[in-house]
Amino acid sequence: MKKKYIHYLIFAIVVTTISCKLLATPPEGENTSDPIENTPVRNDSEGLAQIINLPARPQSALWHVSTPGNENPRSVPGPSDYTLEAVITFSDEDFQAIQADASAYVLDWIVEWDESYFEEWYPDSIKNSFTFDDETGKYRLVHSVYDASQMFGKSPYLTGSFIFSDVNAGELFLSLSSN
Repeated sequence: MKKKYIHYLIFAIVVTTISCKLLATPPEGENTSDPIENTPVRNDSEGLAQIINLPARPQSALWHVSTPGNENPRSVPGPSDYTLEAVITFSDEDFQAIQADASAYVLDWIVEWDESYFEEWYPDSIKNSFTFDDETGKYRLVHSVYDASQMFGKSPYLTGSFIFSDVNAGELFLSLSSN
C-alpha cells in the first residue's frame, strides 16, 4: 500500500511540474518583454491626467512610461519601478500660473545629460533648453529645475522634476518616477 501511495505521489508531482511548465511558456511568437517598456509615446492629455496631477488642462501632451535601466551602479530598479516623461503645453494664462506656483519648488541642481539621454520622441525644444559643455562633453541645462512631486505627483509617480522650455511658450518637460 505504501509503495502504491509513493507511485501516485511521484505521478502527481510529475504531472504538476509538466502542467506548470506548459502554462508558464508563452505561445511561439508572443512578446514576452515588459509591457511598460513597449508602451508607445502617447499624445492624449486625458490619459496623462488619470495617472498624474495636472494643475491645469493642457493644450497638448506627449508622454511615455518606461522601466528604468541599470544606469546607476549603486541601485538596481525593481519590477514595479517606472519612469514617466512628458512634454506638456499649457495656455499662456495657465502657464504663467504654473510658473508662479513653481517658484516655491526650485531645486538647487546642476543638470548634465549625455547625448544618449535625449529620447527620439523629445521635441527639439527640450534639447535646445541645454547647452553643450565642451569641457565635460555633456549637455547642461541653462535654467532652473523644479520639484515635480508637489505640483504633479500622484501615486505611484511621486518623485521627479520639471523644467520650462526656453523655446516654446507654454511648454514644460516633466519626469516623474515611482522609486
